[in-house]
Amino acid sequence: MKGKDHLLLWLLAIASWLLIMPLRAYSDLWAMIAHSIVFAILTWWALKKYAPKAGMWRPLIPFLAPWILELTARCFIDNYLFSLPLTVMPLAAVIATALFCHYHKIWF
Repeated sequence: MKGKDHLLLWLLAIASWLLIMPLRAYSDLWAMIAHSIVFAILTWWALKKYAPKAGMWRPLIPFLAPWILELTARCFIDNYLFSLPLTVMPLAAVIATALFCHYHKIWF
């Protein structure tokens, strides 16, 4: 996996996070669902494309960037963790998709 591939995944992850942010003004629940679905699809795509060459966990590192930005903003800027599930659920979607892609032969 080359540096440009990592950069592409970083940019896709941050762009999807930024595109879903305005949805939070409408509804936190729908933003959480949309964010989880988009990150699950991006995770599945990244694993199918890059995991055979780079290993299982290396393509998942760029998907932590929006999560770290979100958690930092909630802890230090907003100073409240009321909507922590909005931060944790997309990460759970990434982990669940990664586990499904890795263990799908055992489950089926």
